[in-house]
Amino acid sequence: MTSNLHVLGTLTPASVAPTFDPFRYIPPPPTAADVQIIRSPLPPDFGDPASPLGSDTFGRPQAELLAQAYRGLAYHKGLRPLLPGPDRFPRVLETWKLWPLLEGAWSVMRDHEIAPHAWVEFAFRTYNHGRLKDPETGEPAPPPPGSDVTAIIERWKRGPDRMPPVATVFKAETIEKRRGWFHKDRDQVCRIKTIVPDALTELRFRYAQMERDIDQCPAPMRTIEFYQGLRNKHFPDRTYSGLIAQAKGQASLAAALMAADLQSGKWVWE
Repeated sequence: MTSNLHVLGTLTPASVAPTFDPFRYIPPPPTAADVQIIRSPLPPDFGDPASPLGSDTFGRPQAELLAQAYRGLAYHKGLRPLLPGPDRFPRVLETWKLWPLLEGAWSVMRDHEIAPHAWVEFAFRTYNHGRLKDPETGEPAPPPPGSDVTAIIERWKRGPDRMPPVATVFKAETIEKRRGWFHKDRDQVCRIKTIVPDALTELRFRYAQMERDIDQCPAPMRTIEFYQGLRNKHFPDRTYSGLIAQAKGQASLAAALMAADLQSGKWVWE
């Protein structure tokens, strides 16, 4: 049986395989070790000691987190939030008209391990479900189980998405009723956002072009001069190391911006 050597994606008969290492003349393919791809973290969840959700009692930090989840999604969707920010909360929260609503919602979420950010997006999706269109027919999407079909179609006719009222999102009875549906569709909300640096995208594109040239070249013609020519064509001078450096800088900046957004309560998920 004839042995084969795998050279950059091409099976080359050993009898005509190069007797040198091509990577002495062309750069190696970029890997995850070269540049970090930024991914948003999981949303705050119950049991996390570093989060207000790690507490067994409901207070200002927990109310602020619920408000940040609601407001963050509203701004992410380009909509006006219908809940004041934490800086506008009343000094004595127990007298606030929304306090019992938020406290009841938090209690049910805690009992059933429902992450607030994930629930808020789920509530947004179900509230606007009647506006969603089937991509093939353009008709309203099928209504969720137990929904008022007429009300859903009427909402769909009224136009684009709207932010559901605070009382709709944080109604304890609704959370209790739909918790099974929520857990079933949990993976559809708060999806991880991935940020690939532009310089890494360009680097990958250039490398794919170089690999295409290698695949199209007969194995016996893959000489040292051939690989040197590839390097000069696709990565002249210090192009490769320059793109790596740019990508690392872009990744660091993206990570810092995402951390700042998360700290300020902005929505950092898809």
